[in-house]
Amino acid sequence: MSKPSKSPSDVFAADFAVGESCVRSGALGLILSLALITSISYWARVPADQALSTYVSERVSLSASVENLIESISWKDYLIDHPLAECMTIADLAAVRVGRPPTKLPSPPPKSDSPSDRPTAANRPAPPTNLMGTLIGALPSILDIADVLEKLDDADLLTKSRNASAFYNISIYRWALKRNNLFSEGVNARTGAINTEYSSVELASPGEANYVPPIDKDALVRTLTLAEVRQLASYELPVVRDSTTFDEGAERHLDLGLPTMPRGLYPATVCAEALLLFVVLYFMAFTVEANSTVNFPTPGTVFSALGRSRVTLAALIVAILTPAGACIAVAIVAERGVLIWLAGFVCLASLATLIVLSRKGYLQKLVR
Repeated sequence: MSKPSKSPSDVFAADFAVGESCVRSGALGLILSLALITSISYWARVPADQALSTYVSERVSLSASVENLIESISWKDYLIDHPLAECMTIADLAAVRVGRPPTKLPSPPPKSDSPSDRPTAANRPAPPTNLMGTLIGALPSILDIADVLEKLDDADLLTKSRNASAFYNISIYRWALKRNNLFSEGVNARTGAINTEYSSVELASPGEANYVPPIDKDALVRTLTLAEVRQLASYELPVVRDSTTFDEGAERHLDLGLPTMPRGLYPATVCAEALLLFVVLYFMAFTVEANSTVNFPTPGTVFSALGRSRVTLAALIVAILTPAGACIAVAIVAERGVLIWLAGFVCLASLATLIVLSRKGYLQKLVR
């Protein structure tokens, strides 16, 4: 028994419903693409946020290491014998060894096989007391201080950290200027010559904004004294409060307007691209459905309206490729594997949609 043929009104209603689905999915895809495009500026600031996180961590470590050294018993004992120890350089203090050799314990008496000489519960000797053993080693935290000073002498770290915010731009500028001045004074005191090479910090350079020139790491440790490092550790020390977060993109939120979507930059971007991939596949599926009709593009549908001129047809192609372009731009800036894979899938779906539209010569008006 043959199936009853559909009336023209039913066919038009089906084509119109397919066109409406394409319009809704296309509009949602463009909104998500716009949200991804706006996230590029946030992703571009992630390296500066990461550098600032490292800078704050190293500054806090430097302050804690200096405090731990000053409060240690080994340093206090060493300071009694060497009152000018704070005027010694970090390299000289790193070579210092403190402590006394371990106390040599008395040799045990020779063993006797006589039963009367064997220890019993009654004649067992008391355990030795008042025995002290001190190991010889470096001053506590002095190696950590030298290591942190070398890590903070990183032009890329300081420059990116200055770009994180206007507040840290000035703070790091003042700290770097203080460090350079102390280093120059130390060089001048050692050599007797005036050295002005590190007496300033660039506010901006032709190659990169807020550039901070580095100092030779070994020379920094060999020149700065402990007293100068104490000044440097407490100068412009970042204040980390309970509400302060320096995680990657922690202070960068991407609000997609959906209450169930995450607001963190990375998870929000992943969710937005995954949803965009679904929307593009949805649009492609209904494009295939619309292209399968005999009268494609059916009058009154979005494909008929946009296919009447080259301008509107070009606008449709741009709209179809916009999700792919947005995902590619985010993947290039973010450099994340998951985002690169999602961008590849969105590109394939967008190109497949254009291939479907070109089957019946729908895109030929652009080349005529």
